[in-house]
Amino acid sequence: MYDCVYPTRTARFGTALIPEGVLKLKHHAMAEDTRSIDPSCSCMVCKTYTRAYIHCLVTKDAMGSQLVSYHNLYYMIKLSRDLHTSIIEGSFPELYAIFYRRCFPKGMYLNGSAMPWMLLESISCHAVILQLALKIRSNYRCCGISTRPRER
Repeated sequence: MYDCVYPTRTARFGTALIPEGVLKLKHHAMAEDTRSIDPSCSCMVCKTYTRAYIHCLVTKDAMGSQLVSYHNLYYMIKLSRDLHTSIIEGSFPELYAIFYRRCFPKGMYLNGSAMPWMLLESISCHAVILQLALKIRSNYRCCGISTRPRER
């Protein structure tokens, strides 16, 4: 997720990042899809263009990759801001669970658990990182650093 070129590299191959995972806009199924890339996204691309139009562009023109890159970068920035806010507000585990449930709605769950196996494994492996994030959050107030993300 934090590979610096991931959003633009995947866009060059006609793949858009969406809350449910990835959307391959080069696939023939997109040729007549009149929905936006992500109906919940408020980026310029999702407000303006359909999947069918972008499908046409990514199969024939570099402009398609540029539009998908714009959307992917917008998506990653919003996701990063949401993660930052959830750490500050102490709701990171809930946001993390919601994110994985969207990506894996059909299952991939471990031993009948309500959480996907990847989430359980990731939480157990990264508990130290989460504790560090929460410790940093509690230190913000004593250091005088704002606990709110920048407003734009």
